[in-house]
Formats: sequence, C-alpha cells, structure tokens
Amino acid sequence: MLLKSYRERNQELAAAFLRYLKSRNRARSTCYAYAGALSRYLKFLGADDVTTVTHARVRQFLTALSDEGRHTERVRRHLMAIRQFYNFLKVGLVVGFAPTDFMALPKKMPRRLQRCLSESEVAKLIGAAESLRDRAVLEVFYATGCRLAEVAGMRVEHVDFPAGEIRVVGKGNKERVALFHSHATRALNDYLAGRRAAPLFRNSDGHALSRRSLAKIVHNVAERAGLPGVHPHTLRHSFATHLLNRGADLRYVQELLGHTFVSTTAIYTHVAVSDLVLTHEHFHPHARGENDNEKKYERPHYQHRAVASSA
Repeated sequence: MLLKSYRERNQELAAAFLRYLKSRNRARSTCYAYAGALSRYLKFLGADDVTTVTHARVRQFLTALSDEGRHTERVRRHLMAIRQFYNFLKVGLVVGFAPTDFMALPKKMPRRLQRCLSESEVAKLIGAAESLRDRAVLEVFYATGCRLAEVAGMRVEHVDFPAGEIRVVGKGNKERVALFHSHATRALNDYLAGRRAAPLFRNSDGHALSRRSLAKIVHNVAERAGLPGVHPHTLRHSFATHLLNRGADLRYVQELLGHTFVSTTAIYTHVAVSDLVLTHEHFHPHARGENDNEKKYERPHYQHRAVASSA
C-alpha cells in the first residue's frame, strides 16, 4: 500500500467518526474539539496506519503535546478524543483492540476561580467598542450570559424584540430562550438597521461570524479598554455573578445560564471580598474587640448570597 493511501484512509476514518458524533446529536463544540484533536493526532502519525498504532505511539503523541507547553487539561481532552475514536473503530470492527484501552486520563487540574469583571469594568469594556457590530456583540454576551457557541449560532429571525427574548441552541443541541434588556435592544437595533433575517452577527461577506472571530472581537475591545485577558466566558461569568450580587436566586440564574444542574451554576459564582469583610465584622464575636455576650450582633442590612449552600 502506498504511503499516501494510509494518510487518505486515516482521514476517511476520522471523517466517518465525526459524522457518527453528529448523528448522535453531540454538541457542536464537542465535535469541533474532537475534530481539532484528531487533526493534530493524524498529523503527528504522518504516514503511519492509524489502525496499527501501538500504545507507545499514542504516548509519544501525548508527550509531544506536553512538550509544546499544552495544559494538562488539553492533553486530557486530546486523549479522550482519541479514545472515543478508537472505540468507534472497534465497534465497526476496523480494529481488534484500541491502543488507548488501558491508558488512564491525566488527573484534572484543580478548577481555578473564574475571572469576573466589575459592573464598572463591563461599562468600560462596552464603551470601548468602535463599531455598532462590536458594541452589539458585547451587549448581547453580557445581557444574555450565553456561551460563545450559542451567540455564534444566533439568527435575526429568532430575536423577539418586544419580549426581549432570543431562541438559542445550547449544549447537546438543546433549544432554550435567552433574555436581553433595553441596552442590548438599542445596540441590536442600531446594528441591524432593519435587517430581519440571516445570521445575527456576520462578516463583510454576509456569513455568520465564527466563534474565533467573536472571541477576537471581545479580546481586541478588552485590550483597547485596558482590560487584558477578557474573553467571552468572562462576560458569561460576570453576568451570573452580577445577578447574584444583586440578590438573584441561584436557581433562577441556573435557568438563565441554561445549566442542567445547580451545582454547575455555583462554579460561576463567588462572594465579593467586601461582603466577606462585612460578614466577619458583624458576626465574629471578637471582631470589634468586645467580649463574648457583651453586645448582641444584628444582621447587617444587605442580602446574603448563599452560593455554596445553595449548590
């Protein structure tokens, strides 16, 4: 068999696997991530036949990823994609065994605290937008709390301006309704200028902006505003945190974010440091230098956000 035909066959098998994922109604983001992981894997294999790869060869690929400085979680996701690919080949009787069968996934890294912009920083960010489109993009991200893929898939005909609602497709291709407010309404009306159909956010050719393009818009505007390191998910996290800061119930925020489990929503939240100080001052018996039972502490006049207990 010619070397070129091995590459072609590898690509055909990978394409069949991705078609299978779509037929199983896997999320677009999952299909996209698996496609990227398999592309890197097949590029690494080169002229090698993917059906005869050994355990050691897969290890070499993962080691190469680590040497490139890839985060442990990235290596973990690549191995998950390759494992699913070989399981697919096993079911189709293309291979008799998978080289990933006895490979343990790298341990998950401890989840880091999500970055959250303050309300004034969000205003500064949106104010730094230099075009009607960029402003509308930022307003929609912050108003709806939608994921990057959800915003990329929005269409004009799915926007109900009087109701302040927009129909979006979330994880697992589940359809839900996202809400937006007057700020986003004005920004969208200015940007759309009467347009009633086609992708909501599009490029100069009339095609829908890709997730990468949307993320680049957020990144570039943030850099201009002096807020480096901001990405679309930062706005999603800020959306959830600001609602909770103002007293919203965690379960309502769960619905607005499109989460199946309330425990997932709790990950997007954190208690402001100022509230921790206030709580400590009002409730710790020695916080103000008094002796026990010397003074009765009254509850401060602000609403507690029991994020951890609600989860």
